[in-house]
Amino acid sequence: MSETSTIGRLTAFGVDKDRPHKALMIAPNRYEDLRQCINSLNDLPPHEEEVTALIAGFVSKTPQYDPIKKRSTMNVRLQHGGDHLTVMAFGNPKQLPKAWQEMNHPVCMLGKVVNKPGRNGNNFTMMFGPKPIPEHAIGKAIGIYPQKSGVIGADKVRERILELITPENIRELLADTEQALSPHTPKALLRAWGDIHDIQGMDKTNLARVIYRMHHPRTPGQGMMAKKLLQDLDAVAAILAAERERPTIGVFHRIEHDPSKLMERVTQMSHFPTEEQLNAMQDALGDMASGQPMHRLLSGDTGTGKTTVFALVAAAVVDAGGSVGIMLPSADLVNQVATDIHHWWPDIPLERVTGKSAPDRSKDNVPGIKLGTTALLHRYGDWRPTLTIVDEQQKYSIEQRQQLSAGGGHLLEATATCMPRTLAQIQFGLIPVSRLTKAHTPKNVVTTMFDAVQKEDRQTLYRALRETLDAEGQTLVVFTARDAKEATKLTDVNEAEDERDDGAGARKPSPKVIPLETGFQTWAGAAGEGEVVALHGKMKPKERKASLDAMQDGTAKVLCATVSAEVGLNIPNLKQVIIYNAERFGLTQLHQLRGRVARLGGEGRCDLFVDKANLTDKGLDRLNALCQSQDGFRLAELDMQQRGIGELVSLNNRQSGASAGSLLVNNKLTLEHFENAQRLLDAVASADAAPTLAPGNDTTKAATATTPSAHAKPPKM
Repeated sequence: MSETSTIGRLTAFGVDKDRPHKALMIAPNRYEDLRQCINSLNDLPPHEEEVTALIAGFVSKTPQYDPIKKRSTMNVRLQHGGDHLTVMAFGNPKQLPKAWQEMNHPVCMLGKVVNKPGRNGNNFTMMFGPKPIPEHAIGKAIGIYPQKSGVIGADKVRERILELITPENIRELLADTEQALSPHTPKALLRAWGDIHDIQGMDKTNLARVIYRMHHPRTPGQGMMAKKLLQDLDAVAAILAAERERPTIGVFHRIEHDPSKLMERVTQMSHFPTEEQLNAMQDALGDMASGQPMHRLLSGDTGTGKTTVFALVAAAVVDAGGSVGIMLPSADLVNQVATDIHHWWPDIPLERVTGKSAPDRSKDNVPGIKLGTTALLHRYGDWRPTLTIVDEQQKYSIEQRQQLSAGGGHLLEATATCMPRTLAQIQFGLIPVSRLTKAHTPKNVVTTMFDAVQKEDRQTLYRALRETLDAEGQTLVVFTARDAKEATKLTDVNEAEDERDDGAGARKPSPKVIPLETGFQTWAGAAGEGEVVALHGKMKPKERKASLDAMQDGTAKVLCATVSAEVGLNIPNLKQVIIYNAERFGLTQLHQLRGRVARLGGEGRCDLFVDKANLTDKGLDRLNALCQSQDGFRLAELDMQQRGIGELVSLNNRQSGASAGSLLVNNKLTLEHFENAQRLLDAVASADAAPTLAPGNDTTKAATATTPSAHAKPPKM
């Protein structure tokens, strides 16, 4: 059979029919241990709990169906001793293998066996949930492969993959893998992996043997170890691909700022920057003076002065003859930042670019600053500023964030809680970070969870609102839906399947979504007539402005808003935020909402209004984390641990979730894999930097192997 025809429906896994060697990188999900077969009941030690066991024998009683319990019961006479074992399988006999329905037919089964003392001194022994095992597999450890429902089953996947283990496919696969791991060699990586995990003899094996043992292990442990090694190498390949993506050449402007002019800019501001802010500014300017394109993250919670830092960096670029594009998530924020910059430095040319503004192309090559929403990305054609600044980077796709800096421009991203992908890039040394940890004015926002179902919790929350208003504070109430129609759609859409599953196959119902129109009436009654205004995406600009103005001048005390209020809302007297259906927000969104509170310092409240009974475990963990921490960077780490890191390379726009590797076909890389990969890269770097020992002076000792070796030489292929 030719290799092209053998691949068959493995294409369902994304394997190119013209590259059949990639099928060898479809890893088993797990391994079955079929090395020991039970031929007599005497081989079964007594145990109360069920254990997985393999039996071989002959059908001594064909399956009998119980329509009430919907299961079939049969007997198998074991090969030695003539013992009979009762086997119970769910379903009717027609759903069972034909061989099981013939008297005295030889059978091999794998299932859960209970063997415990019964009455009158006799043991109760029974097998549950059996599945057929081919006779040729007995005595081996075999991989249980993934399947594609309705396309190709797990057994056929294994059969096809084993047929494809040929010298030619191995050679082509090794060539691909070596290229993905370059500049490191597989030999160096395998040796380092062995040192890290205390596996003896890894310096004597090779990648071909590791791949072979993933499919043909001597023991389940050996197969899992080979798979783990390849998963770690997969993560190494992903990190190296991201490193290769970073531009080192291109059309970019080396920024060499004038220190005296920069200090003049500092003194023109309405406040003097903190030491942290000045250090962050110097970090960015140092990057841009290095001769390579900058890509840096500015991380800091609300109130730590991110705008101060990136505004100073922008001013320095303009003074050096460059142009700057600042992308912000809303027109309100564009106006706010533009007003601040113009107030500080009226001599710097500014242009605001929002949804309806007309572009002024005559200023494209003039030193200055363009501030805008995503309109910046398409209003100016091929315009590429010297420096692109992206505020609230978590609001944009990877492509949007990098569009203006494509080709080697400088890029500075700012956020309070970065995306999991960005945090992973920071951890793996792909993006440098400047952290702001100190607010100009200290504040403390207490976060509390309230149960929407409990009357006492609702009353407590109402009292908290009255206390805020009586103390001359203002409150923001946030909703995920505007009206009942939107709320119904959201309620009908369950959260991600892995979150809603309770672990036993059941799925919790989604908590009911309460819309703004319902909540508005509730809080209007609690706060008093005329003191509550609304804000949502369907409002006309004049209505929106009227609501914001009412909050700014203190006429209104409570703002009921949809998530459009999350970024850029600036209400200095805001002392409380109440978040309905908080389980539907990510940690990043929740922390941003909390950041609107007590912007001028002091005490504040963040109240999470949820249906506790229907929270998923992950949802509850997320909300508890918010209640326990006010550190945005720490919350970003927790967010990454929950959601995964996404894709490190920008060819894929996924910024969270499990990362798809470039080596293993069906592998989803997690944070643990990337942490292992970083240890591996560090170990290789240390080995490369270590002095070479003279012959005979090698004092290193091989560690004792405690795990079955993955380097054993396979049969000739």
